[in-house]
Formats: sequence, structure tokens, C-alpha cells
Amino acid sequence: MLQAVALATSPSVHDFTRKYKFLNLVVLKKRRKRSKMIKTILGIILLLIPFLLISRFKDKKAGFIYILSLLLGSIFIVSFITQILGIFRYWIVLFVFLAADLVILTKANFKETFNKIKETKINLPLVLFSAAILIILLHLYSVHYNYTGTIATIEGWKETESMKYPYPYFSDEWVSASLMRYSISSGKLPMVNPLWYNIPFPNLSFPFHTFSAGFFLILGLNPIQDFAILPLLSGMLICLLIYFILRANNVGF
Repeated sequence: MLQAVALATSPSVHDFTRKYKFLNLVVLKKRRKRSKMIKTILGIILLLIPFLLISRFKDKKAGFIYILSLLLGSIFIVSFITQILGIFRYWIVLFVFLAADLVILTKANFKETFNKIKETKINLPLVLFSAAILIILLHLYSVHYNYTGTIATIEGWKETESMKYPYPYFSDEWVSASLMRYSISSGKLPMVNPLWYNIPFPNLSFPFHTFSAGFFLILGLNPIQDFAILPLLSGMLICLLIYFILRANNVGF
């Protein structure tokens, strides 16, 4: 009996237990990362499929804006309805968009779409627009994933180099992230304060939080750990809309 107790409390047994637990955590982390990547890729595909219908529009720019508006509106409507019903869950939202995309695939003209892509000519406005998109993307990306400069801390101002910080920066961003996370975890509308014992309050900005929660849910992302993606995509969307509005008003080359 004493030998068994001594063996169980020996340093070698404790080391083996710690290594076993560590390996389990590593394996679990890799599985979660792989699952998250699969969900993100699947979500991107589901969100891009509606744009196959652009070939059915004579004015491709107007068609892009029209489909984009419908897509954003669909994300909000599906998220809003499911949150009201308390069934705002990944597989339910995924099934709704998957069913819609299957209908779209039956209406899409793949041959015409591929022919339009082949006929696309590279011109100066397109090159400049692509360069501007790339510059904006790199700039927005560097703020959260490769920042070098001065930062404010509780200990004062400090210099940092190549810092990675994908989390929210400002207090209002933390509030938004927490409300989105509440909707995803509870399946309900973000009408409570998750930072203070879930006390109900009149959230006048709930349409934004409802839409953002749906977007993050479809892509399998965490509103806090992956919050940096939201300002990045918002900046890209604003840039695209400005470009199409200017071109629609014959502003350009």
C-alpha cells in the first residue's frame, strides 16, 4: 500500500501526468483551430455564391450593389428572426443560407459568368482600384496584426514593434463584441448588458449587433478573438461602395 502511494506521488508520475494533460490541450487546440478554419471557408463560400447572379444583370456594377444589399439584408433578417425565436444557432443559420444558395446555383449561368471573367480587360482604372484596395487592406491589417509604434497602457505610453492584437481596441468596441458574443452564446437578441449581470436595457444599436453576430456566426468566428476582422471588412466595404458610387456618377478616368 505504501509502495503504491509512493509510486503515485513520485516526481516521474507527476511529470507524466503534466505532459499527458499538455498533449491533450495541444490536440484539442488543433482540433478547434481546424474546425474553425473549415467553418470559415464554408461561410465564405456561402456568402460568395449569390454573386454568381451578377451575370444576369446588364449593368454589372448595379448588379453587384443590388446583390450585396440583398446579402447584407438577408444576414440581418435571418439573424433577427432566429434571435427573436431564441434559435440563433450555427447549424440553423447555416441550413437557411445553404438552402438559399442551392436555389441560386440552379439559377446561375456558369458559362456566361466564366466568359465574362475571360473577357475582362485590364485597364488603368482597374489597376489603380486594385492597388488602392490592396493598400487599404494592408493598412487595416497592420493595425491589429503587425503594429509598430506608440501604444497607451495603464503604465503610460510605450513603444511596440510588430505587435499582434486581434481584440477590440476601444471601450465601445468591447461593448459591441460582448453583445455579439451574448447573442451567439444565448441565441437571443442583444437586449441585455452582458458586462453587468445580463441586466436588460434598451439597446438602440441592436440592428448592428444582430447583423454582426450573424456574420460572425456564419463564418464560425469569435466576436472577441477575431474582432479585428470587422473593422477590416467594414473599411473594404466602404472603399468598394465609394468606388461604385463615383463610377456611377462618371467620376474617374
